[in-house]
Amino acid sequence: MKQTFLLGLLFLFFTSCSEYYELSEFSETYRVFASDMRIGKTDETGDYLFYEIIEPALTRAVFNRGMMTAYFRSYVGNEETMSPLPFSDFLVDRNGYKWEEQLTVEFQLEKIIVILKVDDHRMVNPFYPHYDIVVRW
Repeated sequence: MKQTFLLGLLFLFFTSCSEYYELSEFSETYRVFASDMRIGKTDETGDYLFYEIIEPALTRAVFNRGMMTAYFRSYVGNEETMSPLPFSDFLVDRNGYKWEEQLTVEFQLEKIIVILKVDDHRMVNPFYPHYDIVVRW
């Protein structure tokens, strides 16, 4: 009787968690070139840059039950740095002009959208020539 009860519990446990095991781990780095970004404008705050990455692995199961994370990978000297998104960087150009860039991503079904905003939303010339975005789920 105890064995039947335990087998029943194990069966119930493994069948109720079957959807969890359908989600596989995923990690990918995308290099997004500033020259490939498009200008977007949604409201009075101004312009921003964005780039859409088509990613078929971002399925409905992952979208509904996965835990998606994104990082900005950069280098400080020779040291690799992974900064979780959203990420803000304070910058100064050669002329002493100071500004802030905000980098983030949005996850949609089979799509990852990289968004870059500058603090005044008027200057649309990114500081970096490319942005390495690491996504995991």
